Amino acid sequence: MRTELLQQTSALILDWVGPLILCHSEVRRVPPAIPGVYMLHAFAPSRGGYAVFYIGKASDLRRRLLQHLGARTAKPSVRAARELDPARWSAAPVLDCELLARVEAGLILALRPVCNAQVPSAAPVLVNLPPLSFRTAVI
Repeated sequence: MRTELLQQTSALILDWVGPLILCHSEVRRVPPAIPGVYMLHAFAPSRGGYAVFYIGKASDLRRRLLQHLGARTAKPSVRAARELDPARWSAAPVLDCELLARVEAGLILALRPVCNAQVPSAAPVLVNLPPLSFRTAVI
């Protein structure tokens, strides 16, 4: 799978929002029923930015992000990471359902978030990232 990422010549450009604080008021600003990918990350000034700890996809970004705020609906590892520090999130719409899993796979394989235990089976697609660094750098 990594070779597929290396063979792709240009990144798919996503329209990211965030990083924003993972709270009800911020998540409710997302229109309902928008499919896409999202990242959960922690503020990490010692690393010069935001450390991504989970990447996901959803047919309804708003609903899925609200689930991550719940005590029982989020994965235990995501809940634990969220409780250590107020989590932030970034999201981008991906309206093509067939592309959604491939974008998620590309992000997971490129960033290797600690709370994503499974290796994605979809063929990965290289995409741009939201602003995760305080420094100007090419990733």
